[in-house]
Amino acid sequence: MGLKTPKTKNNTNHTTQKPTPTSLLLDGPVHNYAQRLERSRHNIALLPNGATSLQFFDHLSALGLSVGRVSKYAAHLSTILRMIGNGVELRDLTKTDAERIVAAINAKPNKASTKSDNKLLLRKLVQYAKKGSCAKGTPLPREVNWISLSIKETNPPRNP
Repeated sequence: MGLKTPKTKNNTNHTTQKPTPTSLLLDGPVHNYAQRLERSRHNIALLPNGATSLQFFDHLSALGLSVGRVSKYAAHLSTILRMIGNGVELRDLTKTDAERIVAAINAKPNKASTKSDNKLLLRKLVQYAKKGSCAKGTPLPREVNWISLSIKETNPPRNP
């Protein structure tokens, strides 16, 4: 019928079950978003524009974004900071710089939703660096207000 569970070492009638991958996904803090965020913060602090990025994360938390959402942004941000490169400060980013970064995002073999998330993150990061906030009412800087976030294509199946 069902799967038998192994008995404990002292051979009592109590049985113990090993956690299955499904139960691990459903039980407890499996995703460890806080741990992931701290690890990302440590790595981003070492990159150019790291200090501004860390302030950006604090701002996102103050706006009420969940730890999971901020952790997701942190995971993607290191890629974007590397695309920006050395010598370009976020508050001095030009439209030409933004076009170069968006072209690099579009050239990556990611799904359309991931590309859209990365473009949104770039827009919000530059908005924070130039305007001091990325709340809903804050206007977008002209350097990034042209970036489209719409997902126009369906994701075709990937060939192995």
